[in-house]
Amino acid sequence: MMFSKPMFLYLAHQAVHSANKNDPLQAPEDLVQKFSFIKSPQRQKYAAMVTALDNSVGEIRAALASRGMMQDSVIIFTTDNGGAPYGLNWNAGSNYPFRAGKATVWEGGVKGVGFVYTASDLIKQKKRVCTELIDATDWLPTLYHLAGGDAELVSTGADGMNVWETIANDAPSPREEILHNIDPRLKFEGIRKGNFKLVVGMDDSFELGWHAPYPTLRPPPWQGNPPTLPGAVIHCGPWTNGRNMCNSKNHQACLFKLDDDPCEYKDVSHAYPGKVRELKERLDYYRTSALPVVYPMISPEADPKNFNEFWGPWEKLTDRSEYYASKKICKRVLLKQVKNGLHPSHYDRTG
Repeated sequence: MMFSKPMFLYLAHQAVHSANKNDPLQAPEDLVQKFSFIKSPQRQKYAAMVTALDNSVGEIRAALASRGMMQDSVIIFTTDNGGAPYGLNWNAGSNYPFRAGKATVWEGGVKGVGFVYTASDLIKQKKRVCTELIDATDWLPTLYHLAGGDAELVSTGADGMNVWETIANDAPSPREEILHNIDPRLKFEGIRKGNFKLVVGMDDSFELGWHAPYPTLRPPPWQGNPPTLPGAVIHCGPWTNGRNMCNSKNHQACLFKLDDDPCEYKDVSHAYPGKVRELKERLDYYRTSALPVVYPMISPEADPKNFNEFWGPWEKLTDRSEYYASKKICKRVLLKQVKNGLHPSHYDRTG
């Protein structure tokens, strides 16, 4: 008897992303025309790019459904970072009402949106907004657990945590802290613990403060506002006209209490000096345990024109020590799984 094999499909779209500055935003013209009510031509193209991405995701779902695979599938759709608004890298993204965006540790840059969908009863509490702390590193142990593995085998010594109970059953997240970044070159860093977030050295050199939604020439063709789930709309509170605003330049520490101030209007570092010290100590802890950052030189050999206009590997590793170390770890985890009797059918070809 043959056993069917589980499938893991990872699809990383280039969209929505700007290209070279000579033609940064590209989309099918028929989709661009659907957004002619938007004033900015760049934003029209950007919206069309998002629509093309949505259509692609829809095609994947249809393919799974046509093969009878939806009932046993879990679909995760997520961004890697906030959008690049108003001109950064010739872009036209929006993170409204959050502050700033891509390449920063303000909320517009680090608060990613996404959804998890399954047609089965794996998710008990459906049609809700999850506001618990979940980090990008948590996907690995969470998906490993979901596939039948022991998440502890991949969590030990790593940063990720298994957050499936949080996603499926609205349980409190096991995560209390997120290290947003420690950038040794640009000298900025950010960390969140609970509802407090500390930002150090992050200035507004990109001129990415708070941006209003893009203006329109007329109402959109659809009627009314789209339905939203409770908790999906962010309420920033009253605008402070820049009072108590903190741009964190010159390595200044800014502290925000995100449950009261999700849009980072008000610096509360003077009111909570102990919390500032605590979070700076956590940054020091991560700094001392971090691996050195490597900034490789730009290689012309990586140009997609050398690979039929596709991005891909362009160079063979001369030092393969990290590859062999990773392979050894994977093999050790696999052997533990087999020894513990977890999903043995994944490895047996006949029965």
